[in-house]
Amino acid sequence: MIIDRPHFSAEINEIIGNPPHWVNRVGGTILLFIITSFVISSALIVIPKEHILPVVLYGQLTADAAKHTPEYLVKGMLDAGQLDGLKKAGVVQIEIPLDNSSQDKISLKGRLLKIIPPIKNGKISYTVKLDQKSAEFLAGKLPEIESIGGTLIFESEKRTLLKSLME
Repeated sequence: MIIDRPHFSAEINEIIGNPPHWVNRVGGTILLFIITSFVISSALIVIPKEHILPVVLYGQLTADAAKHTPEYLVKGMLDAGQLDGLKKAGVVQIEIPLDNSSQDKISLKGRLLKIIPPIKNGKISYTVKLDQKSAEFLAGKLPEIESIGGTLIFESEKRTLLKSLME
């Protein structure tokens, strides 16, 4: 004969069967607070979109050879969707490696000089001119440079974290 008896005593069944109400209220409130604070903070935090593009820096002297003022041009290609961001960026950052190791880099600044209209394979060519301070600094570090590879970095379209997560 099988006796249907409880696995636990009556006191234990009472504790398991009736959890305290404050645990439900406080736990639910804390969880709601955490979710609400995450949503509010993600709506307030603004993150700029950063573009990093490979470029080639070309060195040359200006027409006034008496002053020997260095003029450096940076040329590269970008996607058509990145063009508005480059136009709005104003000042862009260019990083040039000093040697083959990726640790030592020179950080320079420049402005968009021109955009070459024909689109080739969905890419648009552009030219950036280094500002005078960066050009003089680079001339001191790498005096006789013909061309060197580097990266162009610019920020565009600042968006909230929430907007970025929704896409």
